Order: sequence, then C-alpha cells, then structure tokens
Amino acid sequence: MWCISESGLLGRSVCFFVLMWLSACTGEPQNLQFGYAGAKSTTIYAVVNAIQEVATMTVVQLDGSASSVSTRKPLTYTWTLISKPANSNAQLQNIDGAFAEFTADVYGTYRAQLVVSDGEFTSQRAIAFITAFDSPQRPPVNHHGYNSHCAICHTGAVNTGMSANHPSTSDTCEVCHTTFGFDQVPYVDHQEVYGECSTCHNGRIALGKSASHPLTRLECGQCHTTEDFMVGVLDNFDHTGVTRDCAACHNGVVAQGKHETHPLTSSDCSYCHITTEFITILFDHSTVTEVCSSCHNGGRAIGKPNPHPTTSAECGMCHNTRSFRMVDVFDHTVVAVAQQRCDTCHDNVFAVGMHNGHIPVTQDCGACHTPGLFTMAEFNHNGIVDNCARCHGNGTSVGKPVGHIPTLDDCSVCHISTSTFLSIQFTHDGITGGCAGCHDGSGATGQEAAPRPHVPTLEDCSLCHSSTASFATVLFTHANILGNCGSCHNGAYTASGAPGKHAGHVATEEDCGLCHGTRSFAADLTFDHTGIVDNCNRCHATRKPVGHLPTTADCSVCHIVGNFAAVIFNHANIVHNCSSCHNGTSAQGKPTNHVLTSSDCVICHNTTAFAGARFNHSGIVGNCAQCHDGVTAPGKHGSHVPVSSTRDCSECHTIAGFTPATFDHLGVVSNCQLCHNGVLALGKPDNHIRTTQDCSFCHVTRSFREAVFDHTGIVSNCSQCHAADKPPGHVPTTLDCSFCHTPGTFVGGTFDHQGITGGCSACHNGRSAIGKSGTHFVTNQECNVCHVTTGWVPIRFTHSSARYPGDHNSSVVCRSCHRNNSQTIIYQWPTYAPACAGCHAGRYSAGDHGGTSVAQNANCGRCHRVNGRGW
Repeated sequence: MWCISESGLLGRSVCFFVLMWLSACTGEPQNLQFGYAGAKSTTIYAVVNAIQEVATMTVVQLDGSASSVSTRKPLTYTWTLISKPANSNAQLQNIDGAFAEFTADVYGTYRAQLVVSDGEFTSQRAIAFITAFDSPQRPPVNHHGYNSHCAICHTGAVNTGMSANHPSTSDTCEVCHTTFGFDQVPYVDHQEVYGECSTCHNGRIALGKSASHPLTRLECGQCHTTEDFMVGVLDNFDHTGVTRDCAACHNGVVAQGKHETHPLTSSDCSYCHITTEFITILFDHSTVTEVCSSCHNGGRAIGKPNPHPTTSAECGMCHNTRSFRMVDVFDHTVVAVAQQRCDTCHDNVFAVGMHNGHIPVTQDCGACHTPGLFTMAEFNHNGIVDNCARCHGNGTSVGKPVGHIPTLDDCSVCHISTSTFLSIQFTHDGITGGCAGCHDGSGATGQEAAPRPHVPTLEDCSLCHSSTASFATVLFTHANILGNCGSCHNGAYTASGAPGKHAGHVATEEDCGLCHGTRSFAADLTFDHTGIVDNCNRCHATRKPVGHLPTTADCSVCHIVGNFAAVIFNHANIVHNCSSCHNGTSAQGKPTNHVLTSSDCVICHNTTAFAGARFNHSGIVGNCAQCHDGVTAPGKHGSHVPVSSTRDCSECHTIAGFTPATFDHLGVVSNCQLCHNGVLALGKPDNHIRTTQDCSFCHVTRSFREAVFDHTGIVSNCSQCHAADKPPGHVPTTLDCSFCHTPGTFVGGTFDHQGITGGCSACHNGRSAIGKSGTHFVTNQECNVCHVTTGWVPIRFTHSSARYPGDHNSSVVCRSCHRNNSQTIIYQWPTYAPACAGCHAGRYSAGDHGGTSVAQNANCGRCHRVNGRGW
C-alpha cells in the first residue's frame, strides 16, 4: 500500500492497494482488480480483460463488468483508447458502459483504459492489452491470456520488476509499457510520477533542455507543469541567475517579446532591462538604430528642453549617445534661421556670441554669416567709400594678402568697386620696385604680355623698365640672364644693340648662353659641342695630336661629341692588313691569351664584331683543349659523356664536324644513356630487360656482350631470361618470377595469393607449402572457407546451416556447441532436434511451464524471443 495526495481529484489523501494473485502466473486468464480506499475504508476497483491476441479486422470485446466498489453504489464506466498503431483508425464504441468494443484494423498493439466511479470515489485506471496480427502464424508474444496487471508476475522476485534507477511513480507498469518491448515507452502519465524531472529528462532517458533553453540549475517543475509544459511558465519563472540570451524565450512565441512600439535594436534584452523589474531600464544607446525622436518625444523618453533651438532635425545631428552634450562641431544647416534668430543661442551663455573685435552691428548673425561657415561673412559694402582698413586690418576682417604691393594708401585708392575687389584703378606713381607682386599674369599683366618673348629673368621689372609711365623704355643689363638669348640676338634687333650670330659662327641651333657669358661674349666662351654633328675641321683643322692616324675624314666619323677619347672607328671596307693598326700601339692588338697564329685578323674576325670569330680548324690535329677550355672557346657541355681529363677532343671528334663523333669508349665509366638513347647512339633493344639502371651496371666498354648482371632495379619480365630456369618441383605457374621473388634473393620467395580463390590444399599440403597445424580444427573444408589470402587471421567462418547461430541474445562461443575439435557435432538431446530443446532440454523446468513436458514445448521460440531482454 502507498498513499499520495489526491488534491487534483477528490481533495483528500487516499491510499492505494494493489491486490496481486501469484497464481495468475500459471498461464490461466485472470482479471485486473485495482482500486483505492478513502477515509471510510471504501475500496473501488476497475477490472478489465486479460491480454488478448486477435487477427486484424477483428471486433475486440472489452469487459469491465467485474469492476466493483465496497459501498454497493452503482458504478459509472469511462473507457479510453490511450494508444494504437500509427496508421490505425480504430474508435471505441460504448465508452460509458461496462462493455466496450472496437475494430483492430491494422497490425500492432492497442491499449484501452477503464476508470470506474461510484459518484464519490474513483478507481485507479486499469489497462487492457490487445495485439492484432495479420498472418496465420501468431506473433512471438508469450503474454496471451495473462492478466493485464504486470505487477502480479513482475514483482522482482518471481520475474523482473522495476529497475533500481526506475523513475519514482505510483503508476502501474502497463500505463507506460507494452508487452511488445518494455524499453519502448509510447506514453508516460506524469500525474503519478514523483521526484525530480531531471532524473529522466536528461537528454538520454527522455528529452532534456533544448539548445536555446535559458541557463539555469532549477528543476523543471519550478517553471513547468505536467499538464502542459508551457502553460504558466512565465508566471512561475524565476529569472535569478539569467544574464543573457533573453530572446531565446522572449521571442513572441515562447514568451512575450518586444512590443510594437519598442525601439529598433538587435541587442539582447539584458542590455537595458533587469530581471527583477522589466520597467526599470538601464539603457545602452550603442546598438540603437532607430531615430532618437521615436523615444525622445516627451512621452516615452525626455524630449527637447525649453528653450531648445527650433529645428526639425533628428537629435543625432548634434548629440551623441555617449553624452547628450552638444557635439564639437554643430551643423547649423538644420536650424530654421527664418523662425529663430542666431543670438537666441549665441548670447555668450548658451553658445559663443560676437567676439570683442566684431564690427558693431544690430543685425542678427544671419545677415552676414552663413550657417556652417561663420568666418565667411557675406558683408554688404554698399555706401563704404573709404577707411577700409578699419575692418580690413587682419583683425576684424581679412587684410592685404601676402605679396600685396607695399603701400600705406587706403584700399579705396585702387579698389573702386565694393562688390568685387578685383576691379582696380591703379597709378604707378611712387612705385620703385616689387612689380612682380602684381605683374604675375594674375593680379596684373606679366611677362607673357610683352610684344615679343620676354628674356627669361628672375629680376624685378624695375631693373630694366625704369619708367612707370612707359614700360617700353628699357635700360638693359645682362646680369642674371639665364637663357633665350636668341629672342633678342636673332639679327632682327641689331639696330637696338642686339646683334645675332656672325657669318663664321659654328653652325648650331643651341642658345647663345650655352657657350657665351653675359660679361664678355668672346672671353667667357665655354663651348658645348652638344648638337655638333659634322664639319669639325672648320674649327679643328690643325688640332689633331701628334701621331694621330693619318686621315682626311672629318673628326665626327670616329669621335663622339663630348668625349673625343672615345673613338668609334668605321672598319667598313677594311679587308686585310689589320695588324698595320692593331699592333698594340696604333690600336689594340691580340690579347695575351689569344690563340698563337701569324694569320691576319680577318682570317677569323670580321669588322663588325671582333668577338664573333670564325675559326678555321684546318691543320688542327690535337691539343683541342688549349682553346676549348670554356674560356677561350667553348668546352665540353654540361651533359657531355664523362671522360678522363687526359682524353683530347680529337680522339672522337673531327675538325670537319663535331657530330657525329667516332667514339672510343675507353675511359667512359657511366652515364651511357646520355648517348645511347636511340637518337645520338643505339639504345636498348625492344627485348631488353626492363630496368632503370645505367648500362654500366652490367656492360663494360670492351664488349657489351660481356655483361656482369646486377638485378637491382629489375621489376618484371624475368621470364625473358629465366624462361627455362625454374627448378624441378617448382609450383606450376605462368606468373612472372617477380610476383614472388626479389632481385636480391631468389630463395625465400614471397608468394602473392592475389587471385587464388580455392584449391589451397594443392600447395598447402605440408610438402609444397605449409599445411594445417597439429591442433587445427578437424575439417574437410578448403582453407579459403575460413582464411583469406591477405592474412590467415582473423578467421571468418560462416555456418552453412541457416538455423545457426540464429538470433541468440547471449554470447554463443564455439565451445558452447563444439565440445570436441571436430567440424561435425551432434545435438546434446537428439530426440528434440532440430528444435530449441535439442540444445536446451537440460535447462527446461516443468514448474516454470505450467507442468508441461519438454516434448510438449520443444520449440521454445513459440513463446520466447531470443533477441529480447530475458525470456
């Protein structure tokens, strides 16, 4: 007996009694009686049919007429079909009578629940099991006809009961489990489960917290209920310890989310709200993306103070979210100047006003200043006729710019227009210098406006132009004249004292200043030959040095302007007698490492390029390396056959042609394939043994037939040579030797069994190859039935009989049946072969089987399921 509070049903504590009849385990159909007693010792039971097995499409009769109550009051019945196969359309009929029925329309297990009441007390539920099958062979279920109340047999003493880690519950087994597998729980009634939810809801036994569940160590029951896990969660939820990820619940589905007028933000609720009171806000503006006025409108949050400048601009134009104080640079374009005067803020209290040196004025700032650029005032000069410096003294307003003509006169003397200061009425009286301050081509006309190209100079205009009334009167000095002499000295201004080049002047297009100085054109002559291309003799007719090569050609034929020592001699038409000049005196002779010869240079060299010599090897019969050393002439190339340093080129090559060579292999020690590649020289024949080694590994230079064979590198095609070399008794095979033997040692071959699928004993007979060991299992099977060619272990063995090893739940090892070392065994109880009892008759207990004999139940599989837990 156990007691629980039934506040949800009757409002009082009640005690439950479970009446169990151990005789029900004998296999006879029994009924379930289950009830509880109240304060008046009233007992009430709901009783249903025993477990039934029926064919599909059978009308199942449910009988609750054996239900009873000790008060003798009339009973009311309530039937419920609490589980059925997924694709079943079964419906209970007569659900409020003692007898109910339904059609078991598909294969599977059905469970019907009955509760009875006398109007005051209600029984505990009773569960009826029905299994429907759709074949002549009954399903392997051994509970047919037994009482529907599991605890009658499953007490833990007679049969397995609840495990030690079973959830604490006052419910009966059949409320959650079925006879088709106790581990498969299709339904759990939480009304009679007590204890902590997490013992089951841990993600292994039952569903645990989801990945988005708030972090908490509280038990499920602190927030959830067993009737509906979500109903009442918010009312019961303790936010203590929750610090983040509010939106995982507060998303408008699981729990209330942001309301429609909430500011737009992607931040978590915890940035502003606290868990004890959501109305109290610690606001962080850093992630707010909505306009400020959506909150700061005087309703939801504080708005503009009074007096605030009149503007329709958003707060963020001037304020920032770190500090609502004015930002450093104020954008005045957002202020409605027409509606609000500037001095309402610029009063030296709210904002800076007029500075101390400001022009006295009664007008508002906006009359002159433009919002955003206060220094760029638009001043109306109408009526201003003099005394400009009162403002334009670099104090109140901008004064004379840098580079302005030095003057003490008032601006109005020259600048006659108050709308544009560039309109100037200028008088040069008293101007003695600093002309370029105006005459720069921008403020006033510059040199570019002269009647002819002006002489380049850095001097001030006043150095030459002495009259401010007439600039044409020039007192000229050549000081600091840097070039462009021809602008005057071109023969056009001779009458003005600027003569051009005289008749005998060197022909040139260069400016006079390139050679002449400005103090004395004759004495300061520094001649630059740039541009001189010929007719050097006009000046240099008698200037050739002693020993100069006799010639009537102009200097420019050989010499380079600017560097007379660098001579480019034209050897055109020189055909012989080179040594008349190239003797080491008049011109460069043979270098010290030149080939010894008395022939003229032209025999080998040409006049266009001395380095590209055409050498005539006629008469050369030896000592080639004297020249062909890689310095004087090309030597052996990088891929040349290695030969002794004492061997001369002439031993193989001829002077008529270096290829083909008449080759003497004496001294060649390696790299044969450099020549013997089938192109330069004969290569390997088609039937040559496959190898990557050099020819020298086997052949010698005296005779290629005298091969001393090294098998290193031989990988296949052994039979090309060893076709008839297999010893007597060799395993018959058409495979190449390389499949088993290695080039290093032909003895002890490693056999490749690839492709061997049977007939192992033909070799593995203890003679040709190792056979079965003395302790090997006695069998007539071929080796490959159990072994594989890649490894003798592990062994893969498959019984030919489909009845073994079957679907045994426990571990069945070989010795369970093979009590001797033989392939063929007999049943321990041959009388019952091939049924289960052929092996298990010794474990049969008539007492456990209702007094029946082994012969009657030889096929245990009619009731027992060998792959289930227990029997």
